Amino acid sequence: MTTCPSASPAPERGSWPGRIIPEPAVPHLAGEAAVLRPASVAPAARKPARSGFTDYLRTRQLPVNRTDVRAVQAAGLTMALVEHAPSQGIEYAPVNELIISIVLRSRHDAVLRDLGDGAQSFIDTPGLVLLTPPGHGSYWRFDSSPVVLHLGVPMPQLAALMGIDLEYAESEIRRAACRLHDDPLIGQIAERLWAASQGASANAFGFIERGLGTMLALLLEAGAAPEAALGSRGTALAPWRLRKVMDAIANQTAGVSVTELARSVGLSPDHFRRAFKAATGRSPHQAITERRIERAKAMLASTELSMTDLAIELGFSSSAHFSSRFRQVTGFSPSDWQIAFGSPN
Repeated sequence: MTTCPSASPAPERGSWPGRIIPEPAVPHLAGEAAVLRPASVAPAARKPARSGFTDYLRTRQLPVNRTDVRAVQAAGLTMALVEHAPSQGIEYAPVNELIISIVLRSRHDAVLRDLGDGAQSFIDTPGLVLLTPPGHGSYWRFDSSPVVLHLGVPMPQLAALMGIDLEYAESEIRRAACRLHDDPLIGQIAERLWAASQGASANAFGFIERGLGTMLALLLEAGAAPEAALGSRGTALAPWRLRKVMDAIANQTAGVSVTELARSVGLSPDHFRRAFKAATGRSPHQAITERRIERAKAMLASTELSMTDLAIELGFSSSAHFSSRFRQVTGFSPSDWQIAFGSPN
C-alpha cells in the first residue's frame, strides 16, 4: 500500500478561466440539498448503494448547499458541481469510482483529509485538484463552503482509456492520490468537459472521452514525479495571517504591494515572502498577479473596454505589460481568451 505523507502544503496555484463554470449552469445550483439534474445525455442506469460519488448526495451524507449533477453514460463519467456546506469532520464509506475533485471557488480555509494512510492538512485554494481512490474510505473536515467540481470515473473505464492493466491503474491512482495537484491544463479540461456535457452529439462524446483521458494521464504523471522535500520550505504563515493576506489580495483593485501585505500582518517583507510561500507554494507576487488576472478574465467577459483601458483599470503599467502577464499566467493572449471563454454576447 502506498503511504501518503502526514502533511502537505497547498501547491502553487494554477490558472483558471474567470468563468470556469458557464454562467447558465450556476442558477442550477439551487435547493437545500442534492438536486440531481442529469444533462441531456442519457444518464447511466441506477447502481447499488455506494457505487459512486453521487451516492453521498442521494443519501444526504455529504453536507451541501447546492448541487448540479450530470451523467454522461457513453463516456462512463459522472460530474457533480457542488457548493459544500461546512463540515466538522465526516467519515465517508468507500465507493467504486475514482473521484477527481477540483476546487473552483473557496475562501482559502484550512482543510483536513485522511484517506487511511495519514492525515493531510492544506489550504483549499482555487485550482487545487484532489483524488480519492476507489475502495478507500475517507475523512474530511473543513469550515467553509467551497465550490468543487467532482468527477466520478469507474476504474474499468479509466484503465481502458489509459490502455493499462486495471491492477496497475489502481496502484498508480493510489500513488497519485497522496499528492495535492495543481496543473492549469487540468482546470481548462474540466471546464470544457462540464460545458460539453450539455450536449448529446457524437462529437461531444468523443471530446469528453479524449479530454478525460488527457486529464487522467496528467494526474498519473504528476503522481509518479518525485515528491519535494516537505521540510525544505521553512515555517508557514499562520492561518489567521494567511486569511488576512488572501482577503487583502482578493479585494485589491489596482494592486497591492508585498510590503503592504507584510506590514498588515506584522512581518518583515523577507520573512513574509518565505512564510507565504511555505503556506501556499507560490510567492506573494504570484498570488497578487494571479488575482489581477482573475479579475481581468471577469472584465473581459463582461465589458467592452479597450485593452489599454483595461490595463489601466487593473493597475498594469501598459497594455503590453498586461498582455504579457496575462499570457504568462493563462497561456492565452487577452483577446484570444475573450474569444474562447468570454460571453457570446
